[in-house]
Amino acid sequence: MRTKIITLVSAAAMILMISSVYSQEQKIDAGISNFSKYLGTWHSHFTMKAGGKTEVVDYTVVYTPVAEGHGVYMEETATSPTMGNYKCSNLIGYDPYAKKLHWYSVDNMGTAHDHTFTWVTPDHFTLAHSSLRDGKKYTESIDCKYKSENSCFLSYVVTLDGKEVEKSEGTFDRETNK
Repeated sequence: MRTKIITLVSAAAMILMISSVYSQEQKIDAGISNFSKYLGTWHSHFTMKAGGKTEVVDYTVVYTPVAEGHGVYMEETATSPTMGNYKCSNLIGYDPYAKKLHWYSVDNMGTAHDHTFTWVTPDHFTLAHSSLRDGKKYTESIDCKYKSENSCFLSYVVTLDGKEVEKSEGTFDRETNK
């Protein structure tokens, strides 16, 4: 019995040691570490055009690091006369096996999906999503360009069945760092 306990404890210690060494060797992807200069709270009065109407949306996003810097969490909140209160949680991470960044979103409108994330330059990224909605091709294209460490311009275009159904854009200004 004593031998079994010693063997079990030794095996558990070995597993913990191997997993600790393995996790310490994982480098933070440059695409994720590039977000470090943009962490914090950002705000915009975003212009949204949809269904023949144009409105201004009060929009706030907050970027925070997660998983000891290996990912980024982005929380969105917005208020508009048409949409009401919008909330969206986003998790950004790097898949070292596929060698690409993912941006996964879940919102209070009942949608959840992955985006292909690309840094065009260290101050410019794009997101793309393509799926089906009621049997029709649905796409989202997001383009974000940082004009400075405290200001960025973002555009968002949605198409359904090849027709543009929403276009939004605005300048976000940083309110707080990290």
